[in-house]
Amino acid sequence: MLARISTLAALGIWLGASWTASADDNHAILILDLGGVRSDPKPRMVKVEVDTGKVLAQSEVGQGPDVGVSPKGDLVAVLTHNIVGGAGLGHARVEVYRTSDLKRLESGLLPFTGRMVYMDPVSDGTVVFAPDGQEIIVQRMISFFNKEKPSPLPVNNLQWNFVKREVDEEGFFKSSRKEVTVPRSGVPDFLRVLDWPRVQFWNPEVAIVEAVDVSSGKILSRLPLDYEDDPFVKGLDPIALEAAEIGHRYFKLGANGSVIYGGGRFAYYLPDPGRNPKLEPGFIQKIDLKSIPPKVVRKGKKREPGLSTGLAAATDAGGAIFVVTKKSEKPKEGGNDVSHRRIRIYSTADLSFLNEIESSLTNIDRLSPSLDGKYMYALDRMQSKLAVIDVASGLEVKVLEKVTKYPYLMIPLPNLYEEK
Repeated sequence: MLARISTLAALGIWLGASWTASADDNHAILILDLGGVRSDPKPRMVKVEVDTGKVLAQSEVGQGPDVGVSPKGDLVAVLTHNIVGGAGLGHARVEVYRTSDLKRLESGLLPFTGRMVYMDPVSDGTVVFAPDGQEIIVQRMISFFNKEKPSPLPVNNLQWNFVKREVDEEGFFKSSRKEVTVPRSGVPDFLRVLDWPRVQFWNPEVAIVEAVDVSSGKILSRLPLDYEDDPFVKGLDPIALEAAEIGHRYFKLGANGSVIYGGGRFAYYLPDPGRNPKLEPGFIQKIDLKSIPPKVVRKGKKREPGLSTGLAAATDAGGAIFVVTKKSEKPKEGGNDVSHRRIRIYSTADLSFLNEIESSLTNIDRLSPSLDGKYMYALDRMQSKLAVIDVASGLEVKVLEKVTKYPYLMIPLPNLYEEK
């Protein structure tokens, strides 16, 4: 049963009937559109004004795009396959655009070859800017088979490569520092880069928040978040999982939840047993990333079952955590499961449950908050719809139809008036 709507929310229903953005409330988002035809896809970046749905700027990009936006929101980097004459060459391409008008500022090849993590489907961009916007982290997957007996097992390590926003005469970006290797890591979720050269991220392969000094390449700390509830790993030092040969523990890699960034000092752990599905779901936890080392500063009072933690977003500015619930209703005879469209809302202050709402979208594929915390954007990829939810009331105040052909990723940008 959905939670009762507050008086403020009820007022919001009336306001939502004719909602428009005020002069200081003009929001924009950047959409990575993968195109609509598989035989001839034309990926592009599209900047959309949320109030009107108007396309403000767009630019075609290459094949297999991965993206990343600078912490200030003024730059976007696009990493693509380097395809010439229909053939893919070894060095991937990076292009840097200004988000205000999607004007291309730099274009060049990476000074190394290898398998980039963007070659795996991911729900978030994996390209990362340094806080000053002058340096870019490009991630590569280094995979090999270990020497386990009787059968070798695969090992995935992550390597960060760093390039300056400078292109040499041969068309290659210049390396800016020595690469950093993160043992036993799948595609990480970057949490905070503002304390550069200290970077904090969530490693879902071993279920820890890690802090790394990119200047020295040293892993500064490892914070396990779901070990104590799980007999598979209870009492285990995460370092033990970084070795190439870990025996039967290889089959217990993974996490019983995920971590999302709130946009400021804090991140939030959301429970969803994956490593050990038989476990009772755990508790929401609040992590202070500025603390050295990062630490848990608050834990929810009760266990939280039924969360689709891959479909979640938090906004410290708006004081809320939005999490899509799992498909729990039985499908009609001959039909599919009930779509993801119910959302639970929790407080970032004390992690208490605030509300449960249902979106008008057929399915929610992604959630992202506006940078000021006023709105939560929900994306339905197949229907090409973007719902705008008021964070304070939990009301859906607007739906943009056919925002692009196939919107895959969306990235909120600074207020348009702040941009000017």
